[in-house]
Parts: sequence; structure tokens; C-alpha cells
Amino acid sequence: MKVLIIGGTGLVGPYVMQETYSGWQGAKISTVTRSGKQYFTERAFKADRNNIAEMERIIKEVSPDCVIDMIPFTGKDAQNTSLLISRINHDIPVIAISSIDVYSAYAKIHRTEDVDYQQCPITEDMALRQTLGAEGEKYDKLNAERIYLETLPNVTILRFPATYGWPDRRRIDHYLDPMLNGEDEIKIPHQRASWKFSRCLHKNAAYAVFKALETNLDGHHIYNVAEENALTDFEWCKKIAALCGWQGKITISDNQPEDADLKQDLYVSTQKIRDELGFTEKYSPDEGLAETVKLYAYNRLDALYKQCY
Repeated sequence: MKVLIIGGTGLVGPYVMQETYSGWQGAKISTVTRSGKQYFTERAFKADRNNIAEMERIIKEVSPDCVIDMIPFTGKDAQNTSLLISRINHDIPVIAISSIDVYSAYAKIHRTEDVDYQQCPITEDMALRQTLGAEGEKYDKLNAERIYLETLPNVTILRFPATYGWPDRRRIDHYLDPMLNGEDEIKIPHQRASWKFSRCLHKNAAYAVFKALETNLDGHHIYNVAEENALTDFEWCKKIAALCGWQGKITISDNQPEDADLKQDLYVSTQKIRDELGFTEKYSPDEGLAETVKLYAYNRLDALYKQCY
């Protein structure tokens, strides 16, 4: 099995490689990234994914049995890659990583479309956004999905939620920083405290990619990827507090306005990928979060030590 991975080697990608190497004896992995960094024994190419001539040379040289696109951020990304695959070998299966922010519920949260509140958990056949999201043209998973599905015959779309795990900091620093700073109280606005949305440990997200690769599906398939138990922000904060040993108080506040409409939850059903691909959490989310908190705290202390000395 020869696999070409485009981007994504900072958070989930290395674990996709790890799962593939351990799950498939003799797997040959190549990566295309801007840095050209090599993580394991893969063949690493340094290139801009939208450099048509260079990408054509790489795809022809690798002759992959499957392409995993970890970073189809825009319609242009998907357009260029799908046209190259069509030119070289139309039937190469593609696994494209998307996001649950393609759903109409995301537009409701950010008030970019005048839509009704969407029922959760969200299934793969529920309404999608009709316009660009809050991030604009630089992050357009909706059109990336559409172009891949319209252009190529064998495409599997995996819609990821908020993905956490070291070295990512964004999913924990908002609550962990004040805890590590010794603050004795954290205030969470009422709507945010009860807001529930899907998350996934990066190692389990990578395992979902491997399950799609292993199944080697023909045709078009779309799957939500997330943990079965979606937590509210209050529950997430409590879990972080317990893991770092913080003894302070978490207060729900009524007087902090929100830019987003958090009466709209954003959590998804993952029954389809569990039934059809046999996906389950291979790694403990609690242990993964504990590791992330520990490494975050350690690296923060290490940075402070270097500043002092």
C-alpha cells in the first residue's frame, strides 16, 4: 500500500502515519508539506500543494494507491489536487479531511445565515451552510468537499470536530492558563457554560483516517468523526481543573455578552462511522487530555525558567 499524505503533519498527520505503519505491514508513506520535515521512515517532499507542476511530478513519482488530503482548506486546494488526480489516475481514492463547521448549525452560531435552530446530534445528511463561514474564503471546507465530490469517483469525506491533543494549545489554554496562574475563580458566561460541542483526541481522529484507508471504499462517503460523549464548556473546564489539581471555583456568570449564538449546540452523531467502518476510540480521551494538560504545564514552566536564567 502506497499512501500520499498532503499536509497536516503538525497535529493529526504523524498519528495517521503511525496507525498506517502499525496496521499495514509494508506500507509506504510519502508526505507533501511546506517544511518537508520527516517524522518516521516516510518519504518527505517539500512543496507548495498548489504548485501544479511540482505536485504532478510528486504524484507520478509516488504512484499512490490512496491520497489523504489533511488540509483542503479552500476550493482551490481541492480543485488543483482533484484535477491532477483526474489527469494521472482518475480512480485513485481520496480521503479528505473536512470539518463539522460545514453544517448549517455553524452558520446559526456565527449568525452568517438566517436559519432555524438545528437539532443535535447532527447527522451526515442534515443541512449544510449555503455561504462562506465566519472565516471567509481562506477557510472554505464547504467548497472543498463539493469540488472533490463533483470531480472524483472515489472520495471519503471525514468531518472532524474540535481536535485536541499535544502540541495543540487552543482547546485548553483559555481555562488552563488562569488555573496555572493561581487564580481562585473562573467565570463562564451562562450560554457558554451550557454550550455543547463535539471534540476528538488527535490520536483517535488519526485512527478514523486509518479505518477509512483500511476499508478502501469505492464511491462517495461522508462520516462525522467525534467522541460519543459531547461535553458542555462547563464540563470541559471541570475536567481540565481536575487533571491539573486546581481547587478554585467555577462560576456561571449572567453578565458577559457573547458574540456567537450559543443557544445553538454543535455536536454530531458518529453512529455511521462506527457502524460502517468499525471506528471506536482506540485511545482513552481522558488519558489523552491528561497528557495534553501535563505537557502544556511543563512547557509553560520550562519557558518561564528559561526567561529567568
